[in-house]
Amino acid sequence: MWPAWFPHLIGAIDVVILAATFVIVDKYHARPLQASRAIIEGVAGGLLVTLFLLAYFIPTSPAREMSWSTWDVAFWNMPPLPWQPILLTALCAAILCGSNPDARRFKWSALLVLLICGWFLGQAYRAEIRQQIRNVYDRVHPPVTYTLTPHTAVRVTHGRLNTLRRRLKDQDPFRKDTQTYSAGRLLETPCWTALPDEYQQAFMANVPYFQKGIVTTRMEWHTPLTGFFRVVEVPSGVWYPGGCVKDAISKLEYRPLPE
Repeated sequence: MWPAWFPHLIGAIDVVILAATFVIVDKYHARPLQASRAIIEGVAGGLLVTLFLLAYFIPTSPAREMSWSTWDVAFWNMPPLPWQPILLTALCAAILCGSNPDARRFKWSALLVLLICGWFLGQAYRAEIRQQIRNVYDRVHPPVTYTLTPHTAVRVTHGRLNTLRRRLKDQDPFRKDTQTYSAGRLLETPCWTALPDEYQQAFMANVPYFQKGIVTTRMEWHTPLTGFFRVVEVPSGVWYPGGCVKDAISKLEYRPLPE
């Protein structure tokens, strides 16, 4: 699992790479600069870095990101490609190669350094994917504190809610209950409190989605550079919408608990 500081370190490395690129360009760029040749050389350098990194990462990316989404709703994401470091190093290569088209030794040195940086950052991304898979199999919770796929947060929340609804519908006490109850937190409604304590505890142990429901993500300072979003579990309660139990179960929803 990523330590909480690791994406910050990756972000800091990205900032250093960008800063070094602009410092070098300011010091060594050709004067006067030939615009047409600079564009051609810059595009060539950027494409060269991109193609080399893609040629390495695409064939060697068999691991799929299971992450916290698989932990709860058991689906696979597409194999994530570390496009963030590839894009960053390709951009820096284009800037450096286009800044001084005649300095061949300088260009090849810059390309080599950026290829190494791109490979290192890509490997760091891949290490996280492998760790997520190990955490899922080892039942570590949460399996990950950061994700590259923030859109799965909504799917995780929906998956938890659907699992909870399905499990409740399968229980005899709810299937046979024909009474109508007012809206409120499920754990405080008569249809739940009337159940034996042992039943409540056993059910909540098997379906641990009463106190953890809403999953969301938030951006941090490094997110625009690294693509990593912080995973946030919002303390939630199950809300009973009111009405007949049979109909209301399919309309259960999560609501954040008061602070």
